[in-house]
Amino acid sequence: MVRSDVAPPAIGAGSAPCGAFFLSSSETTPSALFAALESNLGILRMTLTPDVCNCREKWSPQELQAPHSSRQHSDFRLSRVWSTADACTDPTFLGYHPQSRIIVPGTRAYAMPCGGSLASLLKVVRHFRHPFLRLPGMVSHEERMDLYLAARHELAGHGAAIEFGAFLGASTAAIQAGLRKNTKPAVRDAALHVVDCFKTPINSAFAAHVRQFALSGHIDDLLSEDSGWLCFYDAFTANVRTDDPKLFVHQCFVQDFRWTSVPVELLHIDLPKDWAQASIIVGTIFPDLVRGARIILQDFAYQWSAELIALVGHLCKMGQMMPYRVRATTLSCILDSPVSMQSIQELQERMSGASGVIAGIDLARDYCRGITTTKEDLILRMAKAQYLKACARSSECNQEIAEILDAMTGRDDFELRGRLAELFHYDFVLPIST
Repeated sequence: MVRSDVAPPAIGAGSAPCGAFFLSSSETTPSALFAALESNLGILRMTLTPDVCNCREKWSPQELQAPHSSRQHSDFRLSRVWSTADACTDPTFLGYHPQSRIIVPGTRAYAMPCGGSLASLLKVVRHFRHPFLRLPGMVSHEERMDLYLAARHELAGHGAAIEFGAFLGASTAAIQAGLRKNTKPAVRDAALHVVDCFKTPINSAFAAHVRQFALSGHIDDLLSEDSGWLCFYDAFTANVRTDDPKLFVHQCFVQDFRWTSVPVELLHIDLPKDWAQASIIVGTIFPDLVRGARIILQDFAYQWSAELIALVGHLCKMGQMMPYRVRATTLSCILDSPVSMQSIQELQERMSGASGVIAGIDLARDYCRGITTTKEDLILRMAKAQYLKACARSSECNQEIAEILDAMTGRDDFELRGRLAELFHYDFVLPIST
């Protein structure tokens, strides 16, 4: 948050410059701060006077000994200015804002530069309000907020939530927070099931990602090695509320998962994108999805997700579900009608063979055309090209790539070029990570 060299007038103490917003009361609460930021859309910058530049959380001695991730950052008041020395020596010191920085101490410490724009301010507010945004993980902040808001506002309380693929727990924590803050008692009490083996071969490509993100979140000491596996279950539990009686973690491979049939209203899938694993989830969970259930598919707009994309296209064509939102790489769908065993059999027939997968990708592009950008559609086409090459249909792959390059002409998009370069680097064959 931006500090001024000259203390500005407080609210009501005179006219403030256009686009500025001032706080000066030492009793300003976080809720008032959040409300002010979110309701005054004309704010361009916020200037804090010296008596509100710092925060002290009201934690008990027992809470101070608890893991950082379990502390709640909602019960604090803004108080007097403390020096940098105070920040290093006082165990209850929360943060300070000199040189437009916010610093939270402890084992999960982080520093985030903050500019003077409203967007920057709201980003800071979200980081304080939603601890899951500070967790390490490959799911973007935008996608985490999407999971949180879906769980908080889009569910009716007609079933459980289940997640396949949790990594270090960022997406789980987002869903968990959304469920528990939903205004409907049935949703707040809904079970959240998490399915993940929480391990990967020590020398795999995925193991490198695990180590990298665990280190960034200062939880690399919670990783362990056992019989050739890199295990990250303890790192996951450090980032979620394990005291939640409605959280059920199934530490197993998808093919070993045993499901006791109950209605499901939210399904989040973030696993390898091949039909072999997806078909197990379809056969196990889809018959229990209630009408109106949310199906959230991570890495839909991803150049290695051909079979996942095809699955979406066929389910839409069959009238089972309809996509309604894309956030980064994630696609959100709503279930239009319950999935019968007959529908699952039809889906399996549609997904059998290369022609079925390719047809499914084209269907997905058509059904998502109203919600995808040109960029996202080009990524779906890259996935089709990758699959064509993997099926030894090189001439069709080359034709698809030529059309993609033609569509990219004049677009200064490094992300698209990077995705295409990755395909060529691996010769259109998905690198094995497990």
